[in-house]
Amino acid sequence: MPSEISVLEPFETKINNKMFRGAIVALKNGEIRFYNEKVLLVLIKIPEKIIGLKYGQYVKEPDNLVIITESGALLIKTLNKNVQLDVRKLYKFNINK
Repeated sequence: MPSEISVLEPFETKINNKMFRGAIVALKNGEIRFYNEKVLLVLIKIPEKIIGLKYGQYVKEPDNLVIITESGALLIKTLNKNVQLDVRKLYKFNINK
């Protein structure tokens, strides 16, 4: 890992009739990494330290990631229902304030 782990959260989602289970790892450098087994699926970069994460249903949407940063910001990211997760690809996102 390029930085120390600050938060660890399990996730489970079903996309196109395929189950994905794994861990969401938030690092002190602002990276959020989705792992399925040992494979890195998604990499999200946030410009500040993450102090809290929760993955699950929010309102009617089943796949959401709630992020709390050190400054107190609350970010909610929703996994698109049409996303094509593939263990052979890495998806990268940058989130700027």
